[in-house]
Amino acid sequence: AHDSTLVSLLAALGHFDDELPPYGASVVFELLHRDDAEDARGGAYAVRVFYNRGVNASDLFQDPLDLCGTRDGTCSLDMFADHFGPVVAA
Repeated sequence: AHDSTLVSLLAALGHFDDELPPYGASVVFELLHRDDAEDARGGAYAVRVFYNRGVNASDLFQDPLDLCGTRDGTCSLDMFADHFGPVVAA
């Protein structure tokens, strides 16, 4: 993606650190189906988001963004939609 696209996306997610993303950077959204759909976080689906900081990054897909305060970086799909819906065009 272009740096301006990533800056806007990271800012909307609350994770822009005032530095332009390096060449080859990407934001990856992972949609997960939970087998334990009735867990405390609720919902059968969860979202996890990774910010890969360039083609030479050694931590690709290792450290998800903390969007919902969970240990594994997941948000229920409902929580993700409620929280970020206002900044996403329908």
